[in-house]
This record gives sequence, C-alpha cells and structure tokens, in this order.
Amino acid sequence: MFEIIETNKSEIYAIGDIHGEFKSIANWIKTKDLSNCALIFCGDFGLGFCGIQKEHDDLLRAQKLCEERDIDCYAIRGNHDDPEYYNGTSKQLNLSRFKTVSDYTVIKSPEHNILCLGGAVSTDRSYRISSYENEVNITMIKRHLSYDDAKKKVKCYWWEKEAFVYNDKILNEISSSGLNIDVICSHSAPEQCFPLTSDRLVYWFDKDSKLERDVKLERHNLSAVLDFLKSNGSTVSNWYYGHYHNKHTETIDGTTFHLLDMGRNGKMSESAGGYFDMKEIH
Repeated sequence: MFEIIETNKSEIYAIGDIHGEFKSIANWIKTKDLSNCALIFCGDFGLGFCGIQKEHDDLLRAQKLCEERDIDCYAIRGNHDDPEYYNGTSKQLNLSRFKTVSDYTVIKSPEHNILCLGGAVSTDRSYRISSYENEVNITMIKRHLSYDDAKKKVKCYWWEKEAFVYNDKILNEISSSGLNIDVICSHSAPEQCFPLTSDRLVYWFDKDSKLERDVKLERHNLSAVLDFLKSNGSTVSNWYYGHYHNKHTETIDGTTFHLLDMGRNGKMSESAGGYFDMKEIH
C-alpha cells in the first residue's frame, strides 16, 4: 500500500542533492526568504553516515526556523541515504518539520499529486564496498573484535538495497485510487532524458562487471513508471530529479524533465555546501 501525505502548501520547491549539509538548510531558507511552503529534497539528503543523533542535532536549527516560517520538508531516498530511515521502522528523525518519505509516497497538495520515487545505483559502489570491508578488517585487527562487532564500529559507505525498485502492484493501486499524478520527484531518472550516455562511467564499468546492466535497468524501469502512469490517465507534466550533479531542463513527449544540481559552496565549487539548486514545482 502506498502512503498519501496531504499538505495545504501551494508553494512547493524541489531541491537537488545536499549530501548531509544539514546546517546549511536554515541559511538557505533565510537567503531565499522562504515561508509557508514545502521543500522536497530529491535524494542524497545524506542520512546514515554520521549517526541518527548527530543528524538530528544538525537539523535542529533548520527545524526551529521551519516551525517559525511554517515550512515542511520531505526527503526522498537517494543512493547516499540509509534505506532504514525511509521504511518507517527502526530509524526515525522525530522532527515535526522533516519527514523521510517511503518509495511511491504521493504528496497531495491543493494543486498537485506528486509521486516520490526513491533510490539509485551508486556508480562507485565497488570502491565503497571494498573501502568498507577494508576498514572493518582493520578494526577487527586493531581492536581484537569479531567481524560482526567490528561492523558496528565502522560507518557505512554503501547500502545493499540502494537501487530504485519497480513495483507494479503499487502502481496499480495508485491508478485504481483515481489520483492524477501530474508531478514526479525522484533521485534517478528515465532513460530518455539527460544524461543520455554513460561515457563518464566507463572507469567504473571496468571495475564492476554488473554496473552497466544495473544502471540501464534502473533507468529503463523509471521510464516504465512514466509509461504506466500516462497510459492509465495521469498527465505527468513535470519530473524533478537529482543524482547526476548537473543542471538540465528539457521537454519530451509532454513531460518537462528538470535535473537539479548538487549542493555547492558556490557556483564554481565542486564540494557540497550552502548553495542549493532549487526549482518551484509547477
């Protein structure tokens, strides 16, 4: 069963990857003078790297400001997010203005029905897996721990269930509900939109024999979501996504695709930081 989140906010903004720059959210809200609105973070919010208590504490300033300005924040799962924060079970932020949304959640506003699709394949997963295993082994030796105990001491770099999962059962439930999905927010993107080529991934394809297949399948499955919704009466006029650390906008077959850049310290910086890429959802 899919979840419906109802919001009374008419102004809703999509934001690209922020990679754990939680302390920058309050500054961004002040810089853009945002109020009485909703923010949807399109994956790679950055949960799971430094522990739930620290993440909670880092978000407190933004939480207080969002309460003062009546702003609701929703985070979609990216490949750089611990899936356990997004499945409604063991890990919860317990902040009233920040909600992690499970895959296929629909955010229903006065103007839109926004389908949220989480997950993506990490192109550098081979490096992340090997780095993690290496650190676990070092911790075992240095601290004289068992493998399982050493794993508890080492932070995760990668999660096995990171990828987007196509779920035709939930799509049929959404279609049967009569909701017209006119907007999609996701982390990854369909195969027909930018970027079209995988040239930049050749280095990682050489190191991971299954990576090219998995990336192509994921994008194909996201295209299948769009095809399913349109064939069942949804308009899907706009699709917002992150993941590719770039900016691009194009319209294909009646759907405008908006690629949102990653957070940056400045427009010329390559590091995540206080400048977010944000677009109002139309």
